[in-house]
Amino acid sequence: MNLPGVGENLQDHLNVRMCWASKVEQKIPMIICESSMFTFTRTGVPNASPDLQLFFGGFAFPGLGADFNKGFALVPVVCRPQSVGRVWLRSANPADSLNIQTNYLTCDYDMSVLLAGFKLGREIVATRAFDDIRGKELIPGPDIGNDEAKLRKYTRDTCITDWHPSGTCRMGLDSMAVVDSRLRVYGVDGLRVVDASVMPSVVSGNLQASVFMIGEKGADMILQDAHAA
Repeated sequence: MNLPGVGENLQDHLNVRMCWASKVEQKIPMIICESSMFTFTRTGVPNASPDLQLFFGGFAFPGLGADFNKGFALVPVVCRPQSVGRVWLRSANPADSLNIQTNYLTCDYDMSVLLAGFKLGREIVATRAFDDIRGKELIPGPDIGNDEAKLRKYTRDTCITDWHPSGTCRMGLDSMAVVDSRLRVYGVDGLRVVDASVMPSVVSGNLQASVFMIGEKGADMILQDAHAA
């Protein structure tokens, strides 16, 4: 069965790093992200999902001139990416690695969200709450400052995945959909897809809870269909 939507619609959360030295030694965090903030970079969209996440961690990224526990990070993440990629087979040999084209930042909207994240992140770190711990900005750093062209280049050069790829077997009713509302692959009996790839669009947040929910719902559907058979 040839389904043209398989591998299309690849979406991922993209992030870019900000980091400051700390005047106070930080307790080594149990997880890399200790807290997160979700917000909007645009006004007039009260019913939309947040498009910017800022996650905070009490650590310095390696190689920046500060010990791991002598810094803190604030990282902007694009929650509603408009840049869409694809995945496809390299050959008929299933052992060959896939071709993956992420197309990060091909839509300038995503870049604008990260630029807004730099501005908001710096505003937050400049508040009184950080006065006792705020050291010098390590990255992007004073050499880049607020120069938009330099911030764009820094973003293109250093942005990384948030490890949330999704959408490549999306649910739907149109010709590019891969699974139906019960996660069954169109045209293939007995086959379901039960993971983040069924999302028509990536959720505005970390995927773990959503993937758990998809798994629980998929398991219920499999059991229901087994009992009905």
